[in-house]
Amino acid sequence: MLDESYLMLRKLHKMYQECDENGSALRNVMAEVLLELFADYSFKKDFLYSASGQALLKLYGCNPYRIAQGEQRIFHMKMKRAIPRIRTKTLERLWDDSLSSCLNNQPERYILLLEQHLKQLMTDYQLIQQRKEHIVEQMVSILNKLRENDPNIPPPTPQLISDKNLARLLAETGPLSDFEHWRKLMRYAGFNLVTRQSGIYKGPNKISKKGRSLLRKVLHAIALPLVRKRELYGPYYHKKKDQTKMPGNKVMTVVARHLLRKIYGWYRSGKQFDEQRFFTCKSRYIQLARVA
Repeated sequence: MLDESYLMLRKLHKMYQECDENGSALRNVMAEVLLELFADYSFKKDFLYSASGQALLKLYGCNPYRIAQGEQRIFHMKMKRAIPRIRTKTLERLWDDSLSSCLNNQPERYILLLEQHLKQLMTDYQLIQQRKEHIVEQMVSILNKLRENDPNIPPPTPQLISDKNLARLLAETGPLSDFEHWRKLMRYAGFNLVTRQSGIYKGPNKISKKGRSLLRKVLHAIALPLVRKRELYGPYYHKKKDQTKMPGNKVMTVVARHLLRKIYGWYRSGKQFDEQRFFTCKSRYIQLARVA
């Protein structure tokens, strides 16, 4: 049973997740429509959502026939006016892709229909993104109110976790004070290790995956940017992956389990984030502190 604040936080997170899934589905549909409209479009999918991609959609509807019907100089000038810092190489590549795509010679009305469809999908996607931002604002507002009653809730920490991700995490765990031990929290997340046995057969250790799947998803999302080489878990992640030859997805699970345990310990301590303590056991940390 959750009180009103945590209940609202969990519901808002469910709404956020639904928006996120709908947004991902729209991106897939847009990629298909764009490929049909702009057959030789050679940029990555994310380019469409950049400032340059948005300018191309606004000015030309990503329609290669409309781009190629004018002069290259005019195309460069319009795009430069909309996005002053766009690279000339990018504009030349877009122009070449447009000329190549026009060789498909699709019917004019069909091309206009694809252009209209792409614009409508982008409008829907932007509305979803605005909804997500509004939901995050509500979640962070609830999180700040929870901190007033529970000062042990960690503050946002740039090298570890943001208010947004902390709100998402607490939405799935509920009050961390409800868990007497980190192992109970691990079971709640489905991150506890289990071994399949039958007679003399004994299988490898695996996570149970019987807890909250969305909590595991949130932890992986929080851990993903932290495993870059210069980030908090970078050395830990790459050592596991390179020296022990452990597959990347398994290492991410190890990192997510470690992160959950450490966040729980951070909460119970009520202290500020200490990177040295994060990767050091209690006895070793005390010994180092005495030496210092």
